[in-house]
Amino acid sequence: MIGVLIFLQAASYCAAAEPELPGDPILDGYATPAEFDQQIAAFKQLPGVKVTSLTKTLGKRDVWLLSLGSEAPTHKPAILLIGDVEPGHLIGGEVLIRMAENLAKTADNPHTEADQKVKKLLEQVTLYIIPRPSPDATAKCWKTPAQLPQGNAAATDDDRDGRGGEDPADDLNGDGRITMMRIADPLGTHRAHPDDPRVLIEVNPKKNESGAFRLLTEGRDDDRDEAFNEDGGGGVAFNKNWTMRYQPFAAHAGPHQVSELETRAIADWCFDHQNIVAVFTFTPDDNLFHPWKPGQDPGKIRTTIAGDDAAPLDLIAEQYRDTLKAKDPPAAARGRGSFSEWAYYHFGRWSLASRGWWIPQVAKVEEKKDEKKEEKPAPKDEKEAAKDTQKPSPEAKPAPPSEAKKPAGEKETRGSEELNALRWLEREKLDGFTPWTKVQHPDFPKQTVEVGGFHPLVFLNPPAKEFDGLAAKHAEFLQQLAALLPKLAIRDQQVEALGAGLYKIRLKVANTGYLATQPEMGAITRQAPPLTFEWTNLPKDAVWLAGHPRGQIERLAGKSIGKEHEWLVRLPDGKPAKATFTVQAPNVGRVSVTVELK
Repeated sequence: MIGVLIFLQAASYCAAAEPELPGDPILDGYATPAEFDQQIAAFKQLPGVKVTSLTKTLGKRDVWLLSLGSEAPTHKPAILLIGDVEPGHLIGGEVLIRMAENLAKTADNPHTEADQKVKKLLEQVTLYIIPRPSPDATAKCWKTPAQLPQGNAAATDDDRDGRGGEDPADDLNGDGRITMMRIADPLGTHRAHPDDPRVLIEVNPKKNESGAFRLLTEGRDDDRDEAFNEDGGGGVAFNKNWTMRYQPFAAHAGPHQVSELETRAIADWCFDHQNIVAVFTFTPDDNLFHPWKPGQDPGKIRTTIAGDDAAPLDLIAEQYRDTLKAKDPPAAARGRGSFSEWAYYHFGRWSLASRGWWIPQVAKVEEKKDEKKEEKPAPKDEKEAAKDTQKPSPEAKPAPPSEAKKPAGEKETRGSEELNALRWLEREKLDGFTPWTKVQHPDFPKQTVEVGGFHPLVFLNPPAKEFDGLAAKHAEFLQQLAALLPKLAIRDQQVEALGAGLYKIRLKVANTGYLATQPEMGAITRQAPPLTFEWTNLPKDAVWLAGHPRGQIERLAGKSIGKEHEWLVRLPDGKPAKATFTVQAPNVGRVSVTVELK
């Protein structure tokens, strides 16, 4: 049945890869799809790195997986790192590529103490890295006109009218990118910011504020349904196609959960790799600067984190913030079918999510006041003075009708993020804003229409010069995270010979690591693997009178001394023997001890 669904989907999808065209200049230094494939090919030559294609997309692109670690990587805990779950948020993939390259080369040829720590990291854990999980969607960043991409190569019908892609955005001013258009309208929803008319702020009708503009994405009503750009055929979004809080019928969410080749391949691969202990996602669905909090769920479906998981996630978040040293983070998006929420609520792993970067705060430059004393004008007679008062002052220009007036003594807080972005663009000398320019619009023949605004990818992606620094910080955080992972220990072994070949065995299984052996949510979903134990190397005729030679051990909290376990076993002929006791879980590791029965 699955094969039939995929076949039917593929029949309506654009399978052929489109030719790459120059993208937005904000992406100078970012790897184009072709350059990205070259980067992946270079990893095949690095020792300690395995390169795997998880699937071929409809656009005939590979979803690449990099595996870093020492031998037998599936026999030890693993951390999955994934970037570009939002196709316009390219920083994650760029950071992961550089981090993977640096870690692999350093571990292969360590010189300093810091290098030895990297080698130890890859001996302790396996790193799974998926830089671009939806490469067809990511590739759209380099198409013209440049716009914020949404989904993969699927031919979708976003407005569900039986046609697909009949009303995309249009480049009205011919600048090669899709920005915004503002239509002069006294009943509009926006008005110009009092400090900078380039920035528009939403009016508040409750405060009796008047608007000046309608604000729409740049384009025309191509299908004549009195809606604008509502069906661009933008494909299915990777970060809306997962099972947690999936929104059916939402734009770009897909025909059903995990409907796409990319999401299905990654989900299947995750479930096949039970050694994954934690997942780090580069995404606006941030939970490291805005940690998830426990709460009371209104229904049976869990939408808040389990109580025992809150404190560990808070500590990890604090360490990440200290390492990244970034301030004033933007508000976090809340996932709807997102990968990071799926990783915790349904896959049952520790799920960590961060933007990785955002536009930093740039101080406003205050204009210096002229300290020179004004010279008093020569006295005039009363008639000349009266004439002067009737003339308008050249400096007292009336505010344009589109500009808002700020009430006296009240500071306008709306639009602060956009004002800061303008200052940052100016400081960095980046072309990231198109000035508002009048255009002739066929759908608004008697209204003033202007096109302009921020370029599509500005708020999500830093200049390429920041890649190396961000990669180093995230590698440092990765070592801190590995130090917090659960660690098994077996303590207080006791063997009591009761006679006639009968032995009583007691011991404790402890967790000396900070994190629990599985999140509480992992125990609730039963997706995170439990701890299992097994006795081996005993004679075949050994009889277990109490306890079992193999079984499960309940979840162990971090820094737990565990509880005592007891067995009663009879050996044939009463001969002494040595037994091996092993406790393991794929996402925790394994530990064994030898117990002498004599």
